[in-house]
Amino acid sequence: MNTLSQPSRSSRSAYVPPAPPWPRYINALVGTWLFASTFLWRHTPSAQTNTWLIGLMMATAALWAVRTPAIRWFNTALAVWLALSTFAISEARPLTYYHNFGVAIVAFVVSVIANPAERRV
Repeated sequence: MNTLSQPSRSSRSAYVPPAPPWPRYINALVGTWLFASTFLWRHTPSAQTNTWLIGLMMATAALWAVRTPAIRWFNTALAVWLALSTFAISEARPLTYYHNFGVAIVAFVVSVIANPAERRV
């Protein structure tokens, strides 16, 4: 048996399929929910515009971040914007106020989690 023609077991690299970027998918769902919530109950005009726009950008950025992981930091910035703008829009209804602030917290936490493939060295 010729050992030169076959690679040794130690030199073969086992194929490990990439782990799904579940944090990005969660952020896409959060953004989609934020967008949909704009139309599920009454918002003030400024809160409505802010909510649907941030939701749309958040879902889009999350799906883009599946292929380009650094884009996840844009979702982090959007989550911070959503939290700060929720406080700044003083006429926002209580449901919108608490909802948007809660969504901002979830989006922020999920956006700072690296994709499983990013953590591999």
